Amino acid sequence: MSNRYYARRSMTYGPGAGQPLDRGQLIELAGMVNDEKLVRLGYVAQASKRATVVSCGVCGVEFITDEALANHGRERHANKRLDPRAEDERVERRERIENELAPLHLDKTAASRGVRTHTGR
Repeated sequence: MSNRYYARRSMTYGPGAGQPLDRGQLIELAGMVNDEKLVRLGYVAQASKRATVVSCGVCGVEFITDEALANHGRERHANKRLDPRAEDERVERRERIENELAPLHLDKTAASRGVRTHTGR
């Protein structure tokens, strides 16, 4: 499992349009150009070799905790339709929780480290 990572925050990852990832979901990095940034900034983290993997019984996606699996089930497999206002509230609530539980490593951005980036000019 040393090459496996988990999403610290909900996001979309992968080639093309990517696939949606839920917090705690296991992934293998695809060698994309920004993979190092995703790790450095805390969007993903390397999964422990001792992590107990739990799988979704509906779609087979793997998670590092039972809590992450339960949240995935509520978010992805609930048969409950939300109106636009309720959907916005759900997204805002998820963002607040993720900011609290998995803050980004903003001290590791290129700007905070004094790294100059190429602007293409």
